[in-house]
Amino acid sequence: MFDTEHISGAISMARLDPGTAAMEFFILLSNLINMNAQPNTLGGNQGYALFGRVIEVMDVIRAIFEQPHSATAGKGTMKGRILETPVNILTVRSDKQALLLPANILGIGSQLMCAVN
Repeated sequence: MFDTEHISGAISMARLDPGTAAMEFFILLSNLINMNAQPNTLGGNQGYALFGRVIEVMDVIRAIFEQPHSATAGKGTMKGRILETPVNILTVRSDKQALLLPANILGIGSQLMCAVN
Protein backbone atom coordinates (compact mmCIF):
# COMPACT_ATOMS: atom_id res chain seq x y z
CA MET A 1 0.00 0.00 0.00
CA PHE A 2 1.27 3.46 -0.81
CA ASP A 3 0.86 6.79 0.95
CA THR A 4 -2.60 8.27 0.26
CA GLU A 5 -1.41 11.89 0.25
CA HIS A 6 -1.19 13.99 -2.90
CA ILE A 7 2.56 14.55 -2.67
CA SER A 8 5.31 14.61 -5.29
CA GLY A 9 5.14 11.42 -7.38
CA ALA A 10 1.44 10.76 -6.75
CA ILE A 11 -0.54 9.48 -9.76
CA SER A 12 -4.11 10.75 -9.64
CA MET A 13 -7.18 11.65 -11.69
CA ALA A 14 -9.56 14.58 -11.41
CA ARG A 15 -13.21 13.76 -10.80
CA LEU A 16 -16.45 15.46 -9.86
CA ASP A 17 -17.86 12.71 -7.65
CA PRO A 18 -16.60 9.29 -6.53
CA GLY A 19 -16.57 6.94 -9.51
CA THR A 20 -16.44 9.70 -12.16
CA ALA A 21 -12.68 9.73 -12.91
CA ALA A 22 -12.58 8.76 -16.56
CA MET A 23 -9.29 8.66 -18.45
CA GLU A 24 -6.84 11.53 -17.94
CA PHE A 25 -4.32 11.07 -15.19
CA PHE A 26 -1.58 13.32 -13.89
CA ILE A 27 1.64 12.90 -11.91
CA LEU A 28 2.37 15.48 -9.23
CA LEU A 29 5.76 17.21 -9.29
CA SER A 30 5.16 18.84 -5.91
CA ASN A 31 2.94 18.39 -2.88
CA LEU A 32 -0.70 19.44 -3.40
CA ILE A 33 -2.39 18.19 -0.25
CA ASN A 34 -5.49 20.27 -1.02
CA MET A 35 -6.36 17.44 -3.47
CA ASN A 36 -6.61 14.96 -0.57
CA ALA A 37 -10.00 13.82 0.65
CA GLN A 38 -11.33 16.04 3.43
CA PRO A 39 -14.59 14.33 4.41
CA ASN A 40 -15.01 16.42 7.56
CA THR A 41 -15.18 19.72 5.63
CA LEU A 42 -18.31 21.46 4.39
CA GLY A 43 -19.64 19.44 1.45
CA GLY A 44 -17.64 16.33 2.39
CA ASN A 45 -14.78 16.82 -0.10
CA GLN A 46 -13.90 13.32 -1.35
CA GLY A 47 -10.65 14.44 -2.97
CA TYR A 48 -9.17 13.43 -6.29
CA ALA A 49 -8.76 9.78 -7.30
CA LEU A 50 -5.24 8.92 -6.10
CA PHE A 51 -4.34 5.49 -7.43
CA GLY A 52 -0.57 5.17 -7.60
CA ARG A 53 2.86 6.61 -6.96
CA VAL A 54 5.99 6.91 -9.11
CA ILE A 55 8.70 5.06 -7.20
CA GLU A 56 11.54 5.39 -9.72
CA VAL A 57 12.48 7.75 -12.56
CA MET A 58 11.01 10.99 -11.18
CA ASP A 59 13.97 12.61 -12.97
CA VAL A 60 12.43 11.41 -16.24
CA ILE A 61 9.04 12.87 -15.28
CA ARG A 62 10.68 16.19 -14.45
CA ALA A 63 12.61 16.13 -17.77
CA ILE A 64 9.31 15.66 -19.63
CA PHE A 65 7.80 18.59 -17.75
CA GLU A 66 10.75 20.79 -18.75
CA GLN A 67 10.21 20.16 -22.49
CA PRO A 68 8.93 23.09 -24.61
CA HIS A 69 5.18 23.70 -24.47
CA SER A 70 3.02 24.91 -27.36
CA ALA A 71 1.55 28.38 -26.81
CA THR A 72 -1.52 27.52 -28.91
CA ALA A 73 -2.28 23.82 -28.31
CA GLY A 74 -4.98 22.83 -25.85
CA LYS A 75 -8.33 24.29 -24.82
CA GLY A 76 -9.49 26.08 -21.71
CA THR A 77 -7.15 25.63 -18.76
CA MET A 78 -4.97 23.28 -20.83
CA LYS A 79 -4.09 25.94 -23.43
CA GLY A 80 -0.34 26.48 -23.35
CA ARG A 81 0.25 23.35 -21.25
CA ILE A 82 0.56 20.82 -24.08
CA LEU A 83 4.05 19.71 -25.15
CA GLU A 84 5.19 20.89 -28.58
CA THR A 85 6.44 17.39 -29.37
CA PRO A 86 4.45 14.50 -27.88
CA VAL A 87 6.36 11.80 -26.04
CA ASN A 88 5.24 8.21 -25.56
CA ILE A 89 4.97 5.89 -22.58
CA LEU A 90 6.22 2.54 -23.75
CA THR A 91 5.75 0.58 -20.54
CA VAL A 92 4.58 1.08 -17.01
CA ARG A 93 5.24 -1.49 -14.33
CA SER A 94 3.52 -1.95 -11.04
CA ASP A 95 5.38 -3.38 -8.10
CA LYS A 96 3.73 -6.73 -8.96
CA GLN A 97 3.34 -6.93 -12.77
CA ALA A 98 3.90 -5.01 -16.00
CA LEU A 99 1.11 -2.78 -17.28
CA LEU A 100 1.02 -1.54 -20.88
CA LEU A 101 -0.41 1.86 -21.78
CA PRO A 102 -1.36 3.13 -25.24
CA ALA A 103 1.23 5.24 -27.05
CA ASN A 104 1.02 9.04 -27.12
CA ILE A 105 0.06 9.61 -23.49
CA LEU A 106 3.29 10.66 -21.79
CA GLY A 107 6.79 9.27 -21.40
CA ILE A 108 10.07 9.11 -23.22
CA GLY A 109 10.76 5.44 -23.68
CA SER A 110 12.18 4.43 -20.35
CA GLN A 111 10.23 2.34 -17.95
CA LEU A 112 8.14 4.29 -15.50
CA MET A 113 7.96 2.39 -12.23
CA CYS A 114 4.88 3.10 -10.16
CA ALA A 115 3.16 1.49 -7.23
CA VAL A 116 -0.39 0.50 -8.12
CA ASN A 117 -2.93 -0.21 -5.42
